[in-house]
Amino acid sequence: MKRIARVFRDRMIGAPEGAGLENIQRSMQAGSGAQRVRALRELSLRPIDAQSQKWLLLGLKDSIPGVRRAAAHSLGVIGAQGQWGPILDAMRHERCDEPLLAMCVAAVRLGLPTLDGWEYLYTRAIRRTVTWYGVKELGEAVGFGRVEAERRWRLALDPLSDADPHEIKPRNPAELRHYLRQQIADDVRNVDGLEALGAQQHPEDFELLQQRAGRTKGVESHAGVHAIGLHGDPRALRKLRRQLRGWGVDPGHGYQSRRAVALALGRHGLPQVGRTIKGALEDEALEYEGRPGAGLGIQIPVRASLLYALGEAGASEHISMVGQYLANTTGTVLGGFYLPAMDALIKLNAVKCVTELARGPELLSANAIGVLGALKQFDTVRLYLNDPRPRVSEAANQALKL
Repeated sequence: MKRIARVFRDRMIGAPEGAGLENIQRSMQAGSGAQRVRALRELSLRPIDAQSQKWLLLGLKDSIPGVRRAAAHSLGVIGAQGQWGPILDAMRHERCDEPLLAMCVAAVRLGLPTLDGWEYLYTRAIRRTVTWYGVKELGEAVGFGRVEAERRWRLALDPLSDADPHEIKPRNPAELRHYLRQQIADDVRNVDGLEALGAQQHPEDFELLQQRAGRTKGVESHAGVHAIGLHGDPRALRKLRRQLRGWGVDPGHGYQSRRAVALALGRHGLPQVGRTIKGALEDEALEYEGRPGAGLGIQIPVRASLLYALGEAGASEHISMVGQYLANTTGTVLGGFYLPAMDALIKLNAVKCVTELARGPELLSANAIGVLGALKQFDTVRLYLNDPRPRVSEAANQALKL
């Protein structure tokens, strides 16, 4: 019922693309998260005024990750040089990777030194937390570690630069977009250019990217899906939902496709994808894992990407289901799914759920304490300093020092 009401309300408001400011105002005041994202993206095409700036600054504080991402991006495109202060404030509180990346890029475009923006993003990429097995880097486990953070930073600011990440200068977005569209037109197999174009998040590129996503099998298809995720237009969600449930003729292609779609859904940062991802988690365990080409033991498994996507989407409705993976330590190249689950619970600010889980068996308790430490719930962590279970007390001590 909630989904039907949300869709009906958005249709009554009308599409914000190409609409007047009155429609955008209705979208911001009464629209769903997806509607607000579309409205904020539309503002990136218009000269900024006092009302637009107000909506964009409010968007930085929105409870939905995708809205924060869209607000940051648009501010970076149309904001005034030197006005990166509100974005910097938002960066300090941001838990999700996509909004933080958008904020770092926007701040640099508005005059923040590249080194400062990169340090924020790099710190996120090397984030660590306490686990049953000691201190682990979460970024590497979920696919947003050092290498991926640098790749995404370069794609957004200047994919043509070979400078060190802390020295990259932001290229003019309009000039870069024109160049990338020309490169793609000249070479339909230019997958790097396709992803770089998606990373520019220009609303008028949606149709082009949508046509390329899933058009063929193989590398080009996966790049198209990644580009749609980097672009972030909520109108892509319907097609992505359908693609997520597809296995395909070739098992290896199906694995890669579902992982690409899972990441794309998460990058949109909208809680409404949670139900689809939850169903895909069940499908993956029951139908796909263990088959030839499923990827287990070789690459990050699809379920890890799905758990990551739940955190990035802000799908707090599914916190308890994510918590069930907190003690999962076997069966994958990651040593189970506990690391992606910890990452998602941190992003979902799942304090209440994780506090309950910390009272459970030793393995579960130790990993839950790591999450509580990352969420700065130090008073709760101190309750376990003298726990009779050695791994639990050790985790509490490490969490207070990390």
